[in-house]
Amino acid sequence: MSAAFKPQSAISPAVWCMPLFLSLLWGASFFFARIAVKEVPPLMPVLLRVVIAAARATVVSLVTMLVLVSAILRGTVFLGESLRLTELSGMALNPAKAPNP
Repeated sequence: MSAAFKPQSAISPAVWCMPLFLSLLWGASFFFARIAVKEVPPLMPVLLRVVIAAARATVVSLVTMLVLVSAILRGTVFLGESLRLTELSGMALNPAKAPNP
């Protein structure tokens, strides 16, 4: 049947340090939030977080579009493929319907 259960060896100190480091990171956010509320108006940290999130979303969407554009350019330049206007307009309307090689 199955082999007998063998307990793993003792947990190394490095593994114990990982959750401690994570708890310090999470705890630090509350510490700095307390300082931020005392020093700046309450809406300023909220606005900063929204701006950072919007910037990240913008970068992600730009990178996603650049991948599609670079794939089209590589296909036409290096592989000699041609794209018709209908295919390009279809990709502009629905990027999920891009032609497969």
